[in-house]
Amino acid sequence: MSLISSLKRVCLKIWGKITRLFPEKMEKDRTINKWFDETLSQIKPIRMLDLSLIGILNCARKYCNGILVLLGNHHKMPAAALLRILCELYVKVLWCFQESDKADEPDKDSIIFQRFQRWDYSRVVEQKKLLKNISSVSFGDYKQTIANILKGCEESIEKYKTQKLHCMPNAAQIFKDIPQAWGMEAYSKVYQRFSGAVHLDMGLMRETVQHAGEQIQCFSDPPSYKTNELLLYCISIACDINSLLRRHYGWDSDEIQYEYDTIARELDKKKKDD
Repeated sequence: MSLISSLKRVCLKIWGKITRLFPEKMEKDRTINKWFDETLSQIKPIRMLDLSLIGILNCARKYCNGILVLLGNHHKMPAAALLRILCELYVKVLWCFQESDKADEPDKDSIIFQRFQRWDYSRVVEQKKLLKNISSVSFGDYKQTIANILKGCEESIEKYKTQKLHCMPNAAQIFKDIPQAWGMEAYSKVYQRFSGAVHLDMGLMRETVQHAGEQIQCFSDPPSYKTNELLLYCISIACDINSLLRRHYGWDSDEIQYEYDTIARELDKKKKDD
């Protein structure tokens, strides 16, 4: 038997054990990935906007699967960090789509794409600031590499300036701009609550340590982070971002919503036991 065949057999055995140990989790994994598979399979990469939306779905899918893997291995704090990033991605996508609802059909796509350009403009501006700081403490070949990337940033900034674009607003303004009907109140709480997992603070780090006399008990995650809560938020964003893009293309999203509601009810019941 070849080495590759042996490795395949070992991997299949491990996968079988995982699915037996976590059957409900694996079912949620399959459901989420089915949503992304079905949505991605229907988008035809005809325009730049289509390519952007495919890229967004692909990144959202990777974040979701990363969160599920981390939660399955009892790593709640890094899962919360990924959830915060996923939430930011979804909120920015919502902002890009928001104004298009007020436009006539022929103008919708151009408005959305222009907002994606504003998003990228902001990204390039921030990257330029970061690279300038790094460049000041860089040496040798790496300093030249930074200089080359900086040149590309400056060229992109000039291009966006000639198009008379503005950077996208900051996070607080984005939350204000998007109607509450889009669930912004809930997502602003997610964004704020799990920011500490990305930008670590002393309070959060102290949550992972508990004293018992002279003994110190170290926890792998802050006790305030709950597995089912993190999982519910992840599945909620997966549902919302797939539904948003399906509505944009005029496709039905009722099945996704029904499957999400079923999972959400199940997880809501388990919250008290988390």
